[in-house]
Amino acid sequence: MSCSTSSTQMQIPVVDFSQWYNSPDASSRQQVAHALVKACQDVGFVYIVNHSLPGSVLDEAFDWMRRFFELSREDKMRAPHPEGWAVHRGYSWPGLEKVSQVMSTGDDEDARKKLREVPDVKEIYDIGSEENSVQPNQWLPEETLPGYRNFMVQFYWKCNKVGSEILHALAAGLDLEDGCYLTKKAFGPQQPAPVAALSTCAGRGVGDRANRPMSGTYRLEFHNHALPG
Repeated sequence: MSCSTSSTQMQIPVVDFSQWYNSPDASSRQQVAHALVKACQDVGFVYIVNHSLPGSVLDEAFDWMRRFFELSREDKMRAPHPEGWAVHRGYSWPGLEKVSQVMSTGDDEDARKKLREVPDVKEIYDIGSEENSVQPNQWLPEETLPGYRNFMVQFYWKCNKVGSEILHALAAGLDLEDGCYLTKKAFGPQQPAPVAALSTCAGRGVGDRANRPMSGTYRLEFHNHALPG
């Protein structure tokens, strides 16, 4: 008896949003919308190019995050992740999260106990809407990194705008009568706007927040290539 296995490399679709923004032709916009929905249905991931967030702004965001993560541990801890599980804002230091938080063990309590002993060594800094009182942002004192808060607040709303555009396109691709239906669900009065999560891997990471079902999350990663992982 012989067994053979085969694997195929998944190709993540690329959707060009330029026609969504610039085409006066409704059919061209609908083509973009349907391509976006198809990518989500068939693969679950999609690269979106030519969106409204300029590359120069992204470069500046990465530069600010590099400067943040190059601060001393003492300085970064001036904006710490609050205690407990309810608020996900501020600086999470290596070891704060555990592998058990990102890996399923079913009903195996012994496996969960062992995983709780394994720290997740990444660093992450989370921000969200300044208007969300349920998830208040945790900011550094201005003198620690002057200009950081001002840029990140503006950057958040630019990301928010892109998120809204994507949700409108998804609504169109799903042929929903109400083109604002998804944005109402995502940005309604009881819902926080999408989190802008920016992180760096400071060592060999063992968990990935991108696997968690967080609706409307923007994830930007800055890797310190001087460290393993």
